[in-house]
Amino acid sequence: MDANEIARDILKRLIGVAASKAPGGSGVVINAIVNDLIFPEFLDKWLFPKAREDEFDKFKERIDLMIDKTLEVRIGEATFNRVKSRLTGLANAFTAYANAGDLSDRKAKAGQLLTMADATMAEVEAVPDRYLYLLTDVIQIIAVLNIAILVDQVKMYPDHYEHQLALNKAAIGYSNLAGRIRDRFLWYRLGQIAEGRGVVIEQEIDHRLWKGNTPQKLIKFYADDALFGWPDLDGFNSDFLYIFNLEPVWMPTQGYSKEYFEAKKKAQAAVETYAAKEKQKLYDWWGEHLTGATEDFMQFVDWPGEKGERKPKDRMVVRAYPVQTVPAVSTKLGVLERIDLFLGQQMDQFSVSGPRYVQTYRLPGVIHYGEQENMFHRADTYDTSVAAIYFTLRDDLQRACDLVDGLCTALEHDPVGGGRIVAATKATAIIDRENSYATSLFHPDGGTRDIGNMCWAGIALTRLYARVQCPRYLYNAMLIGQWIIDNCSVDDGWQGFSGGEDSWGNKRLWRSVEHNVDAYALFLNLHALTQDAGWLDAAHRAKNLVIACRLPDGYYVTGTGEDQSLNAGVVPTDTQSWTALAGIDPEANERSLRYMTRACGTKTGDYPGFRFALGGREIQNEVTAGAAMALHLHGGALAAEASAYYDSLARQQNNAPNTDGLGLVATPGREADTGQGLGWKYFNWLHVASSAWTGLAFLARDDPYANPYSSVQLQQ
Repeated sequence: MDANEIARDILKRLIGVAASKAPGGSGVVINAIVNDLIFPEFLDKWLFPKAREDEFDKFKERIDLMIDKTLEVRIGEATFNRVKSRLTGLANAFTAYANAGDLSDRKAKAGQLLTMADATMAEVEAVPDRYLYLLTDVIQIIAVLNIAILVDQVKMYPDHYEHQLALNKAAIGYSNLAGRIRDRFLWYRLGQIAEGRGVVIEQEIDHRLWKGNTPQKLIKFYADDALFGWPDLDGFNSDFLYIFNLEPVWMPTQGYSKEYFEAKKKAQAAVETYAAKEKQKLYDWWGEHLTGATEDFMQFVDWPGEKGERKPKDRMVVRAYPVQTVPAVSTKLGVLERIDLFLGQQMDQFSVSGPRYVQTYRLPGVIHYGEQENMFHRADTYDTSVAAIYFTLRDDLQRACDLVDGLCTALEHDPVGGGRIVAATKATAIIDRENSYATSLFHPDGGTRDIGNMCWAGIALTRLYARVQCPRYLYNAMLIGQWIIDNCSVDDGWQGFSGGEDSWGNKRLWRSVEHNVDAYALFLNLHALTQDAGWLDAAHRAKNLVIACRLPDGYYVTGTGEDQSLNAGVVPTDTQSWTALAGIDPEANERSLRYMTRACGTKTGDYPGFRFALGGREIQNEVTAGAAMALHLHGGALAAEASAYYDSLARQQNNAPNTDGLGLVATPGREADTGQGLGWKYFNWLHVASSAWTGLAFLARDDPYANPYSSVQLQQ
């Protein structure tokens, strides 16, 4: 049984399991599909035919052979290396999944595998048309495995409609991909037959001169096929095929005869017939190798749900706090009291007591799926930290402690450890019981350990420690600080700290101004609490990098590349406001803040505010609140300018699209794009960071200590 037969057999049986009435949570699909089908037939027999200790090497050899044989010679080096990297990474993910010892371990690795598969499929689009057919078998295998894992999630968690949405997306996505690359190859294939225009070539092969008759020439007609023999050949053939060879036609040397025109017409008809047969051959072949499987995927799609015909409660986990505006609230409660309510609700979405994170976004009842699809489950370390700082200032120490305890839990249970804390966990639970009780990871990007998120957690820990003197908080803040010093210090003229680690543990060698501002504040807090001069040295190291990233015009860029090269093309708003709030170089604040108001200020509808960065679009309220705070605390004429932004935030709390009158949306526009070089978006949904920063900005009008970058003050 070859790879295609295995994949189709798995798919047929998978459809049967998906259609069964097996109860959710029983692991039926995992046992039937993974244990009985995928592992013994697909992985063991096809991908890993040798002993287990040779599995990775064997799969790597197969991938290298496939790529080296079909792509490397013809594809540009950059494209080739990217595709090869993705496929090799997928080999790693397959190996980890195949070696998983039990059900919970497989589930933990499933998210990684699905993310890798998505990335690999995206890379397929970059492969030149000529070679697309050479990738169909591996695409089919990856697609079937992807669908199998998603069907399992749907069966095990029937009440969680987000799994069905993911299955819908994958099934439709693979079907569309298969159709696109088939059509691309089809038009390329037809373009190789008679130059794609039905060009018939004629050739004189003989001449004769009859005594007493007109001189004649013998003409042969033919057409060529530059890709003759696919798919049996290796794809590199450039031989010409005579599609047909009609009986030669004698005709006068000068002019043309009736026989000539009839012969040429017959030749052109033969080209059309040949092309039609090749087109049907291509459809048949593609159906066997890919599109037949992806057409079957459509049986898994919930079309009523995909078309929006289901009620919102059927499309998502039930939400305790749906978006609903209560007009009377704005007349009874002030800005801060309403933010208190919103942030409390975001904490209580899945658990009402104990260590927990905040749910980053509050999604509205009508959801637009796509890149936002699983935001319901996102809980950012940064948002949780800012909310904890806000509650500390509001003297709601119970909520502040619950959030900081959540940060401690995430740090203490990090699967890698050593002082790391992930960028985002699952909002539903900090601890993932299905992954050896380690910290849960929000996929696809929450597994990074960037020093920005880590420093904000440390700032929240030190601020609350200054209030309650809980040793756990100071200890964990010191762990974070020491990990950054040990793993991210850069010993060149600019110093500073590099970006941390990606989700695979690879070092991020670039240096961010925002991250180093965060590090500066954390290290100053640790010095204030411990009087250890080492923390002060680390703060100066971070400050040196930030100042090195200030251009002669007085504003700060986003940071550096992997060496002492400025990334001057990206200019975030935060690099102006946060440097001012942190007191990096007070003498420089006036110029950078004026640059910020001039270059990054904008309006969305009737609301003035700030773009996330110079290249962004629409205002983003998190940076707008930080900018308003920086302008106000700077004083003078700039403080007067801040009033328009405070007014904008207050009006948005009441009237922005999708507001509930309590929290702040991330942007009053449909979405706020951060711009080229950053690459993420904020949505018109209620947002914790935007709400907490707005609360801090309003507090700072009366209390400068509400500036989260101000040094801690130990309180008794």
